Amino acid sequence: MAPLSSKLALEYGYIHKAIPVFRKSPLAQFIFLCVAVYSIPAPESTLYTILYVTAIFVGLFFIIKNRQEGSERASELEKIEPNLMDFTIAMEDQRGFFQTDVRSQSDAIRLCSSTVVMHCLASKQKAEALYSVALGASSSDLFSIGLDLGSQKSHMELLIGVYSRFRPSLVDDTLGRQLREFQEMSQEWVTRMNDIFH
Repeated sequence: MAPLSSKLALEYGYIHKAIPVFRKSPLAQFIFLCVAVYSIPAPESTLYTILYVTAIFVGLFFIIKNRQEGSERASELEKIEPNLMDFTIAMEDQRGFFQTDVRSQSDAIRLCSSTVVMHCLASKQKAEALYSVALGASSSDLFSIGLDLGSQKSHMELLIGVYSRFRPSLVDDTLGRQLREFQEMSQEWVTRMNDIFH
């Protein structure tokens, strides 16, 4: 028969490896509790009885923690989902709106509008990637994903607002600006926006 210290070390090793499985699988938690209850030894060994009772309490703790995590995760996901849908629809609408400018005869407007369209598409793809990550994330990670989504939204609102104020200067030829000057302005604007929003 193996010494008691090696048995304890072996049991600790099994428990340590099994903890991640218990946290994610209610079925594993239930099976573990059934096996633990069934295999409680005779009361002659106090140490083993204490170990099994402790294992049962640890199993119950993981079951309660898992249910709590599941409900917190569901409520966080419910908060994120409508924001994501609104954001992706808004980005698609904005992309469609600025896509008409891409067909403009002015090179400066085409350049700036295509930059905004590119940022709208990239932002929509980032938001969709965040949502796919959110489907498998824990409740604590969902909070930071919600913050990232809010950050994406504010960046895009800022970019669209800046372009909406800048665009009239590209079509205002009352100052007698040359075509080359418009192109330089638009290239400078695109460079600045790419630096800021990337």
